[in-house]
Amino acid sequence: IDANKIILVSESNIRKMSNLKTTPGIIGLFKIKYNPYNLNLKNKIDSCFILSEVSDPGNLGTIIRTSVALNRKEIVLIGGCNPFSTKVIQASAGTISKIKIYKIEFEDFLKNRDEKIPIYGLDAKGTNLNDLGTAAFAIFPE
Repeated sequence: IDANKIILVSESNIRKMSNLKTTPGIIGLFKIKYNPYNLNLKNKIDSCFILSEVSDPGNLGTIIRTSVALNRKEIVLIGGCNPFSTKVIQASAGTISKIKIYKIEFEDFLKNRDEKIPIYGLDAKGTNLNDLGTAAFAIFPE
C-alpha cells in the first residue's frame, strides 16, 4: 500500500466513522468501478450467481466469500439487504473487493435473463414449491 494513501486517525474518530460496536481498527474506502444497477444477464452461467431476497448481511458476506473461492466473477442480487453495508463488508472478510456485485429488481431479471439457464428454487421453511402454483414457475424451464 502506498504510504501516501494511509491516514492515521484516533480510535475515537474511527468509532465515529464506523457503525460497528467493536471497531476493527482499520477502515478502507473503495470506489465502485462499475454501475451496480446496470448489467447484461446473457451468457453468465459460468461466471455468476444470481440470488433472490438474501436478507441476512452475515449470510451475504459468507456467500461473497464462497463465490470468490469458487472463482465466480459476479453476484447478482434481486432484492434483499444492501450488499455494500458495513455488516456485509465485514462478513465478506475483504473478498468483496474481488467480485462485482449487482443489485436489480425481479422484473429486470425476468426481462434480461438468459432463458437457457435453469433456475432453482429453495424455501427456507421447507414449503413444497409445487404447492405455490403455476405462477411461481412461469420462469422455470420445462
